[in-house]
Amino acid sequence: SEIWLVEARLEAQRLAYRALNMAAQDGEVALTDVIRRQIAMLGLPADLCGTRLAIEIAVEKEALRPNRPLAALLRHCRSEGRRVIAISDIGLPTSALETLVLHVHGEPLLDRIYSSAELGLTKRRGGLFHAVLAAEGMRATNALHIGDDLLADHRVPAALGLRTLHVPRPQARRRLSRLHGGVSELGRLVRKRRALTGGSLAAVEKP
Repeated sequence: SEIWLVEARLEAQRLAYRALNMAAQDGEVALTDVIRRQIAMLGLPADLCGTRLAIEIAVEKEALRPNRPLAALLRHCRSEGRRVIAISDIGLPTSALETLVLHVHGEPLLDRIYSSAELGLTKRRGGLFHAVLAAEGMRATNALHIGDDLLADHRVPAALGLRTLHVPRPQARRRLSRLHGGVSELGRLVRKRRALTGGSLAAVEKP
């Protein structure tokens, strides 16, 4: 059933994080790993993983909305010759993140994006900051990091010598974002069903 598809997506994500924690490794669970687990749980052919990932990216494109004030600030910084990069504890590879940013903002907004899932390091444990600073050839004291997570975006980078600006999100939005994987799956199914039945479809906005 359709509910089973959603439950399988959430269970696959839970198992992937459990495996990472049991291995006592730094890093972020890759979305491709979650999808492989979901496909296996459903008894579907493994070669569907690529198609399933494309569906996930398509859902993200529909759900994301531009943060225009932030985009304007980043463009202003770049116009002054400042290098603007993004680092994220997220399961998507860098290529997918670049595709999404370009889709939402329509023109290059960032100089580079670093994904924790791709590098096998995270902000919350500090390894991603070390790797990015090394890759950029930058001293920690010359960097300003902006983010919404108190630990990963403020306490950890501040302890490493970076200047930080903590911009917290409302608690409800943080909780909703953790459910995004299952919501994405459910939203795709609802849109498909309504398209088949000719029903109207309300826009889904990612928290």
